[in-house]
Amino acid sequence: MNTIFVLQLASVNGADLPTAKIINGTIANDTQFPWHVSIFINGAFRCSGSLISPRWILTAGHCIGPGNFSIRLGATKREEFDEGTMVFSIPPTNIFRHPNFSSTETSLRNDIAMIKLPIGITFPTRPVKNATIAVIKLPSVSAKKKTYVGENALMSGWGQFEEDGDFSDFLNWAINPVIANADCQAKFSSLGLDYVYNGSICTSTSSLTGTCEGDDGGPLVVMGSDKKYTLIGVASFANVPTCIDGYSGFARVTFFLDWIQKTLKK
Repeated sequence: MNTIFVLQLASVNGADLPTAKIINGTIANDTQFPWHVSIFINGAFRCSGSLISPRWILTAGHCIGPGNFSIRLGATKREEFDEGTMVFSIPPTNIFRHPNFSSTETSLRNDIAMIKLPIGITFPTRPVKNATIAVIKLPSVSAKKKTYVGENALMSGWGQFEEDGDFSDFLNWAINPVIANADCQAKFSSLGLDYVYNGSICTSTSSLTGTCEGDDGGPLVVMGSDKKYTLIGVASFANVPTCIDGYSGFARVTFFLDWIQKTLKK
């Protein structure tokens, strides 16, 4: 029987959505996901996040813990620096976990957090086609009721590349379809787990790809008719140890838009 484990798991002009199929994923190139950031605590890799403005990172609530936080932007290697990598030390006063975050062995709610960089990033006035650091677009207010069910969503992270494997040294990506919350809830409820609610969004891992341990806090994005990516989820929970036999769960960004916009003003 599979066990379930809450995973201790940056707007750009989008190219065509990749069609290949972080488990069993594909290694990302240096400019493919310029919004993807890595989060370290006391020098050790902890989670991923997304750059949602020149000064703000969106990540998972369970990624927040005691210790000295640092953020790396513009890197596709988990433990090495790429050319153009930026590193910021984050004071505790710049870390904002959702006030109603809660996590137990069987329940998870409001698994989302924001981190404010000590200084804002200055971008060129004109978009750079092959930028290694860029902001990912948030959903519009009009999309609050959108379910995204049936849409192919792209996830990225440094999590396990294969079952029972080590974390990946390189950023990987995969594509899976968004499924109805009712189906996702039924799966986890059958295991006695109250993880899925209106603040969740899930993808199917039946394609043998999906988030796994180490992908926590990472982005789930879709491409719109404007050919730009939009951030719709933050990696939160998944099936472990297999990671590919069921569903991957994310905090639903549209559900938290009001809180995100309020926090951006701090």
